[in-house]
Amino acid sequence: MGRLTHRCLTERAGLFSHEAAGFFLGKGVALDHRRQYGRACLNLVSRHTMHSGKIVLVSSSGYSQDRGYPLLQKLIESQIELFCVVGVDAEKWEDALDWLCVGADGSGTQFITTTSHPGESEAEVIEFAKSFSTKQPHEVEVVRV
Repeated sequence: MGRLTHRCLTERAGLFSHEAAGFFLGKGVALDHRRQYGRACLNLVSRHTMHSGKIVLVSSSGYSQDRGYPLLQKLIESQIELFCVVGVDAEKWEDALDWLCVGADGSGTQFITTTSHPGESEAEVIEFAKSFSTKQPHEVEVVRV
């Protein structure tokens, strides 16, 4: 099981209940109610890690299919719009995601803009991603491998 997604929703006047959260969030979501920093929070724990729509992957150890495939598959499932790679094997990471989107038989339906940035700094690539226009506004998420 991978990393869990946690979001904190502040209770307002005691009107927000577990039942209401279940209704708004749908199936497949577990709720963990805790008091944290003096306010009541609902930690929403989903089975899938959702990622921002803009990813900057910083590769320090290079691409391997064993490690890369599960990560790239999760990014596709998260419906990201932009995938930028900097570091070791940047082109291999980009190509791997492109092939997963296309599919083995060419019938893939997922479109993700991919870029690799060999020889550029992490800061330059993050700035590029921030300025890149996507359908939906997204913050840049940096993923390190």
